[in-house]
Amino acid sequence: MNKYCLVLEYADSGTLNDYLDKHFNELDWSDKLNLASQLANAIAFLHDNNIIHRDLHANNILIHQKTIKLADFGLSKEASKETSNSSQIFGVIPYIDPKRFIIEKYKLTKKSDVYSIGVLFWQISSGHQPFYDVDYNIMLSLEITNGKREEIIKDTPVEYSNLYTDCWKDEPDDRPNIRQVISILDQLIKNGFSNNYNFQKESQSTDLFDIQEDNDNSFYNNIYSMKSKSSKNHSYKTLHNVNKINSKDLTRPAQGKSSDKRGKSTRFIIRKVYKGQEVACKPILNDSRTQKILEILMKLSECKHILRFYGISSVENYSVMVFEWAERGSLRQLYEQKDIQFHYKVRIALEICRGLIFLQCADILHRNLKCENILMTESLEPKIYNFELACYTNDVNNISLSIDSESAGDILPWLAPETLSNSQYTIQLESRENQGSYYER
Repeated sequence: MNKYCLVLEYADSGTLNDYLDKHFNELDWSDKLNLASQLANAIAFLHDNNIIHRDLHANNILIHQKTIKLADFGLSKEASKETSNSSQIFGVIPYIDPKRFIIEKYKLTKKSDVYSIGVLFWQISSGHQPFYDVDYNIMLSLEITNGKREEIIKDTPVEYSNLYTDCWKDEPDDRPNIRQVISILDQLIKNGFSNNYNFQKESQSTDLFDIQEDNDNSFYNNIYSMKSKSSKNHSYKTLHNVNKINSKDLTRPAQGKSSDKRGKSTRFIIRKVYKGQEVACKPILNDSRTQKILEILMKLSECKHILRFYGISSVENYSVMVFEWAERGSLRQLYEQKDIQFHYKVRIALEICRGLIFLQCADILHRNLKCENILMTESLEPKIYNFELACYTNDVNNISLSIDSESAGDILPWLAPETLSNSQYTIQLESRENQGSYYER
């Protein structure tokens, strides 16, 4: 008799257990949420086709090129079919629906998969298997049926822990369905951990439109506050509105990195620590518009979509502006080094748009928007940066957009075409030869 084997796709990173063991310290919360979202969407595909996996645990989930692949469908069945051999149901105890331990003939459901997902979400947040320090035996199963669950890991976003604790509730009807899980994850990724979510019964679904409306109201309230502080008449005679930071309050990071100093010459940026927060120190340009730029930066400190400006100080005999530190560098650096999932791209685009709305409602024009001027935090939050060409809308006719030949190649591709023909803007090139050579590239 011939023997056959299944030929499956190869997973270069092994199981989820293997992947977390080797790479957990490299993962930030954006990576963890990405894994959780991939897992939930994979299960949603099964459930939408009326299939229950019934044996979800970290050794049945494979990782290939940072993408989750479900494996081992030996216990999977159509939701309408009965289990023929109950002795084969047990996979790994912590991942199994507790109802199965109480009722011998209990039929596993889609909500049983959701329970397993809750445990897996916890594992993604912790980096190790649930109850890794105890034996997987009948005593553990009894404790789980009596409500024993893993402890929430410190610094876990509360919305994420609320989600997985809802998933592993005792009663299946109290757990969300898989589509609700995905909706919560999408909102969590989109809003940057800004909302709280609660599940009661499946029939009481989360109103995502209400959540978005609440978030928008908060956002536009901040804009209203910003506009009320703006003035049509701006005075730039002093720097009394700019925070002065004592250079002694800027300390070295406890652990140095090769990226602590970026750039060269007078365009460098140095990483420091200010009041327990990592900050970037950038030399102040010595020109007539510095005072205006500093005032604009102070006004924008209320918007979370714009790189926070703390004030001015001195570092290495340079006068510097002190900003929040963006660990991942510019948006260009991010997409050149990392394969960004589509849902993250959408979220990043949305956050940039929110920042632009804030600027426009505050009557401020950035005038130099490009990928290098969008900085990315550790959690993949975009921050609009570099206001050296910024001005108030009522000042735009008095301030030309002056670009030298050295920076023209970096700026021109991002400018709206009408900017080049509008008389209020000028592009200064050192010679006709330089101008010609630029356009011939």
